[in-house]
Amino acid sequence: MKKDICDLLVDRRLWIGIMVWLVFLLLGYCVDNSIKIYGGNKAAVTAAIGAGIVMKIWRYQKNVIAFMIVSTILIGALPLISYIAGNAVKGMIVVQNLSVGLLWASLVLLAIVSIKKQQYRRWILCRYVVGSIALVPIIMALPFWFYFSLNREFLRPDIILTLYQTNRAEALAYIQSQPITNWALAVLSSILIIGLYGYLILKISGKDRRPLFNGGGHTSF
Repeated sequence: MKKDICDLLVDRRLWIGIMVWLVFLLLGYCVDNSIKIYGGNKAAVTAAIGAGIVMKIWRYQKNVIAFMIVSTILIGALPLISYIAGNAVKGMIVVQNLSVGLLWASLVLLAIVSIKKQQYRRWILCRYVVGSIALVPIIMALPFWFYFSLNREFLRPDIILTLYQTNRAEALAYIQSQPITNWALAVLSSILIIGLYGYLILKISGKDRRPLFNGGGHTSF
């Protein structure tokens, strides 16, 4: 019994999970100090446990850890952008969105693990299919990051409706009214986001198809 408890206490998955959970709650508390440490954070606990398991499977590779951090920030930090832009945001919304970003990264990494076991031709196809699917939430989040880089504001539904109803002349006038430095920052940040995310996916699912598991085919937990 004592050995089992000691093994649990030295298991990196446990401490990674605890750290992820605490970081998410801390960010939520910074936004809204009424957040409860025990209430409504099932998503954070699930994401933390999943992150610990996935990192163990991938042997804590630096590229994998970087991918999980980037995914969590790009997908899950949208409420933080809204808060920075001056909007009222509930702390639990921040926690839940960060958890979704981390869970998505974990699912993508598990999918990449499974395709590494496929035959070469099927692996090549699956690699690009998984990579394309993994980019979907990033592409959906990209307009929010672009607009924030451009105007330092959060892209709200009413703004989206206004932009949709804008005619060509008004759109050109709006473009000309923005400083060139803002446009350069917005475009460069968008290219950087897509490039970094795509690079990490290709790097993780790259040519090295050796088993990630001890013993060649079984996971060592």
